[in-house]
Amino acid sequence: MIFITVGSRSFQFNRLLEAIDKAVSRGEIKDNIYAQIGSSDYKVKNFKCIDFLNHDEFNKCLDDCDIVVTHGGTGVIVNAVKRGKRVVAVPRLARYGEVVDDHQIQLVKEFEKVGMVTACYDCDHIADAIQKAVKKEAVPYVSNTQNIIDSIEDMIKENFAQKADHDSSENKKIRILMCSSARSEKGGMNSVIEQLMTHEWDEDLEFSYLATHISGNSVKKILFFAKAYKKLHSLIKKNAFDIIHIHMSYKGSFHRKYMVAKLCKKNGKKVIIHLHGSEFKDFYNNGKEKLKKKIREFFTEADCSIVLGEAWKQFIKSIAPNSNIVVINNAIKIPNISVKKENDIPVFLFLGALIKRKGVIDFLTAANQLIKSGVSDFKIFIAGTGEEEEKLAEYTIKNGLTDIVQFLGWINNEQKTELLKQSDILVLPSYNEGLPIAILEALSYGLPVISTNVGSISEAVIDGTNGFLYTPGDVDKLAMNMKQIVEAPNLWNKFSSESRNIAEQKFSDVTFFEKIENIYFKLAK
Repeated sequence: MIFITVGSRSFQFNRLLEAIDKAVSRGEIKDNIYAQIGSSDYKVKNFKCIDFLNHDEFNKCLDDCDIVVTHGGTGVIVNAVKRGKRVVAVPRLARYGEVVDDHQIQLVKEFEKVGMVTACYDCDHIADAIQKAVKKEAVPYVSNTQNIIDSIEDMIKENFAQKADHDSSENKKIRILMCSSARSEKGGMNSVIEQLMTHEWDEDLEFSYLATHISGNSVKKILFFAKAYKKLHSLIKKNAFDIIHIHMSYKGSFHRKYMVAKLCKKNGKKVIIHLHGSEFKDFYNNGKEKLKKKIREFFTEADCSIVLGEAWKQFIKSIAPNSNIVVINNAIKIPNISVKKENDIPVFLFLGALIKRKGVIDFLTAANQLIKSGVSDFKIFIAGTGEEEEKLAEYTIKNGLTDIVQFLGWINNEQKTELLKQSDILVLPSYNEGLPIAILEALSYGLPVISTNVGSISEAVIDGTNGFLYTPGDVDKLAMNMKQIVEAPNLWNKFSSESRNIAEQKFSDVTFFEKIENIYFKLAK
């Protein structure tokens, strides 16, 4: 068997997968093939594949195969050689958008010199490289191999660091203007912006911020935007930025950002639209034709639009076929924690604004049903504030849930960390969402998730694998799902482990930042 792995980084390796597919169809490769294709979006036709494998599954594939075909990353190569496998290494190349720079060429060459890999520098010759590897004896692993590899990597990193220093001294920085609500505003979108603004970016990137919205009455919002728009004029006149990264939801947010994008495009600036709006699809579908035309124009004219999942990409492509859409899931920093253990009394958690769209009343209604059915050995934490808070508190008192439900108000990041550690299951009963940060944070702490199947949530919560998905408003199903977890500790253990695996494999912020950075550098060319 041939095992193909292209790594779990954010960059695609479609070129290699397509070359192998064609070689199989021509009969040049006849072995069974299984591939981990990572972030590649090439549609494989002639062999079995999966996006990501967990640690145990990956190692089993290494053990079971005869040949490993991989990119020029040290981890897989060393791991495969340790297992006595023959390795074909194909370096990723920057010109195809497969990596930021071409250091893998040098790595593969060094591996080739010490006989650890069969190198393939041209994907069209992949079948020949595999046949050549088959005829070679596997190189035995020796204990100092990792020291050699570390030395090679250090040398290459040093060379590229020197080149980067030289290049940055000759070329100006790429200046990014981040644009959204005032950073003091609360909510999921601002959580993403905080990630972006506090990240340690490549030294060739320089960031500034333009706030175009603040909470308050209509007059306050209009005046605030007017000042921001005037400031944008001034920044353009001074040529103070190269790319504007616009974060947007719907309604007023769209109309403000439409004006911002138009002004920037008129003056030759690159425009990135980052769509967060959970109700944007309804906003478009319920709008008049004049609004729909503006939205189509908005996405078509943007240099790049970032959406939170494949469902959103399909929707935007359906209304603006010529738009440049990139899927970048929200992401989180994976915490370094020990294996999570369930509390003696299960604790359900809701994190978010207490507004009608979030469906928290459904959560409380489901809890009430559970109690009436004789299941009362659980707790509920509700963290957040909003216009529904009083109504939810009244429902809790009226239905005798005060011993079970605790309202915590709005919590800061430090409090949220402790709350995630103390809780067992996240519940998100929303009627509309994108891909909420709250879900990703819950997964990273090993929490199973019960959520409505809206937006791109199904990309993070796999029904029956790390939680449950149900139709918005189906309180009976929500109550049943809660009961299943309460009454089956083994199920909780399975879900918890899978949640952490999914967070590590798909939603690490390392991948998130790499994808964003790649867009900046591409647009700056």
